[in-house]
Amino acid sequence: MCIRDRDADGLLLNWYGPGELSAQVKGGAKVRLRQDTEYPRKGRVAIQVDVAKRVRFALKLRIPYWSERTRVALNGGRLAADEIDAGRYFVIDREWRRGDAVVVDFDFRLRQWVGEKECRGRASLFRGPVLLTYDRRFNSLDPDGIPKLDAQRLRAISCPRVEGPMRRKCCLTAPMPAEESFVCVTSAAPAKAAHRTSRGFR
Repeated sequence: MCIRDRDADGLLLNWYGPGELSAQVKGGAKVRLRQDTEYPRKGRVAIQVDVAKRVRFALKLRIPYWSERTRVALNGGRLAADEIDAGRYFVIDREWRRGDAVVVDFDFRLRQWVGEKECRGRASLFRGPVLLTYDRRFNSLDPDGIPKLDAQRLRAISCPRVEGPMRRKCCLTAPMPAEESFVCVTSAAPAKAAHRTSRGFR
């Protein structure tokens, strides 16, 4: 994990994913941050702070623009939600001690990106930072045969974990014309396929 930055006040954490980093803050104190997470498959990121001795610095967490309902907890206590703004950094400025823990829960509700111009009448579906696309390997319908779906009634569900390039598979459930059926989607397909394969989504 290497995508981080530093300013006069402390550390900026821009990238989320399993791993750890070491850095120095103002005064030369060494800090190690360890992330335990399945992001971007899941929205929770647990950050363990390791310092040799108590040291004050600001930890600035990047809050993605799409995460409108982010929750942050410090050592088990929820921090003020009205101070967490999507598209900005959330700053925790304090004296840190060994074992301090920060837990971030990003907003992984499904969201739609409505197409324009040649993609008018279509939409792309996202779950967190991941662009979803219809995957015919897990469905019997031809992409051209997908009926119009009501985006407000789509629901994300847990799928069996798979390995290899499909390890981030995600599934949606949607009411179909005749019965309740599953429409499986995945992030494994190229992003450019989003508009082509999301035909019928409104």
